[in-house]
Amino acid sequence: MTARLSLLRFGLPLLALGSLLWSGCWLFPAPLHYASELVPVQGDNTSGYELGNENRVSYYLEGSRIDVRYLSDQELNEQFPDDSKDGKLSTNPYTYGNWVDPNLGYTPNRFSVFEVAVYNYTLPKMMLDPIKAVLLTDRGDLLETYTVAPVAHRKSLEGYYRALRRISGNEYYRFAKRIGLVRSSLYSEGEIIFKGEHYSGFLVFDPLHPKVEKVQLVLKQFATNFDAFNRPTQTVDIPFHFTRKVEKQRVREEPLAAASPGTKVIIHGPREITGNQLGDLARDVGAINSVVSENLADLNRCFAGEYEKTRALEGELVVEFSIMPNGEVTVVTLRESTVTNELVEQCVLQEIDGWRFQPAGRFAEDAFSGPQSETTSALPQPQTSQHEVPLSTVTVVYPFQFTANK
Repeated sequence: MTARLSLLRFGLPLLALGSLLWSGCWLFPAPLHYASELVPVQGDNTSGYELGNENRVSYYLEGSRIDVRYLSDQELNEQFPDDSKDGKLSTNPYTYGNWVDPNLGYTPNRFSVFEVAVYNYTLPKMMLDPIKAVLLTDRGDLLETYTVAPVAHRKSLEGYYRALRRISGNEYYRFAKRIGLVRSSLYSEGEIIFKGEHYSGFLVFDPLHPKVEKVQLVLKQFATNFDAFNRPTQTVDIPFHFTRKVEKQRVREEPLAAASPGTKVIIHGPREITGNQLGDLARDVGAINSVVSENLADLNRCFAGEYEKTRALEGELVVEFSIMPNGEVTVVTLRESTVTNELVEQCVLQEIDGWRFQPAGRFAEDAFSGPQSETTSALPQPQTSQHEVPLSTVTVVYPFQFTANK
């Protein structure tokens, strides 16, 4: 009797939990369309403010204009399209690109990004110090801007991505690519705007807490007058008010297609590498395998359709291709093939022709001097004559084995 009661008390809930986990409802949430944006609103003091198009708010001050606009992830992805399409490997420094968090079912915000543009019409000069800008929320949060390089007691984008970087040539390349984009788009410190000029850039903060509904961006100590030593003598704090709108909607899923046997591509590394220079980590076996692995899904698509239609055989393609010093792939040729399908062969060659490696020699210095210190810029430095790595084209012979999942 006791055993039967125990089964009813504990067995049925466990069966229900097992059914839930089996269905994937808890482990794999349904995909969602998620969008979070900040819409400008008039604050308590509306004098000098003007709401414009594209969620832009302008403030007019002593013959000048300051435009502020919150940039959604969609807008940031559109600004950097080539860096936002590779899932977790996307190099957009401000978003997760098109990657979807499997635990959430949507793409969360990586940062909160504002675009600020300053137009100086009549004043001799003016200056916005991005370090002094703050973001205040209705939860009591006070968020400071990210700097580019690490400085004392400040968050930096270099430090953020350095912590995520693993040890491989491609990881160093993606790190340098992100920081390069940051340096070209972030609002620079010490930028003086003279009469008749304008300047714009991004201010970057941590992502907002899910319960935040209102925020206030304050451009603190905006300088409008200077002494003979170029020190600000007249400053003003300019607040911009925003209300948050979050859209979260379940994506309608299409019925699953009939199950297919499935195919895969197996690799064991390059058969030959010629032209590589000693110490050039951008062209070693690990770096080449890393790029190949990132693109295996595309190669498999070339084979899967023809195989399922019984027009291609399981077999091996051996491809020879050259990597130019700038990272582009050229002279892609087929050395051997046993899949007996020309469409598969041409598709594979076209895919490889579009691959991109990091530029040659970019990480050669690391082979001699070790990892960079936290205070060293992540951008590539000029090579010294002692460790200079000649730039040359590298030729690779790589075998790919196409097979069905067993």
